[in-house]
Amino acid sequence: MGGVYLIRCKPTGEIYVGGTVNSFAARFTYHRRDLAKRTGKNPLLQERYNHYGPDAFEYVPLREFLSREVRTREIEAIRRLQPALNTMTYKTPPAVSPQLRLYRERRGLDLQKPPNSVRGRCFEVRGEMLTPDEIAAKYGVDRDLVVQRAYRGVVGEKLIKQRYVR
Repeated sequence: MGGVYLIRCKPTGEIYVGGTVNSFAARFTYHRRDLAKRTGKNPLLQERYNHYGPDAFEYVPLREFLSREVRTREIEAIRRLQPALNTMTYKTPPAVSPQLRLYRERRGLDLQKPPNSVRGRCFEVRGEMLTPDEIAAKYGVDRDLVVQRAYRGVVGEKLIKQRYVR
């Protein structure tokens, strides 16, 4: 059984929130190994680890959940705690795509203001170009789940499936 956990950088007080369907011990071992090898997928967490060392981190299991609930509960925890070391919700797309430009022009939106995440980008679902917010509203899928899937490169019908498995 997995759940939601946090990793705290003791010197700065910053936290990272994550979820796992495996045991907490296995996930923490995975984080420690990747950070020690300097292959951590989170650049902010890796930067803190490189600067402060392995003893500066505290690994805290928050709560256990059934595997099917972990992703939703992780998103809720990220939304509630606003962790400084999570990059997923704060990443900016590198450039304005042609689809986004067309979408913004059609809706009269400001072209100069870059989106602060994938929420401002458009994705094609069932022949329509929609933002993640519009996809969530139209198809009844959790908005943060759509954003998370879009960030990971999921496109099309898979953005709106209630149960998506890679």
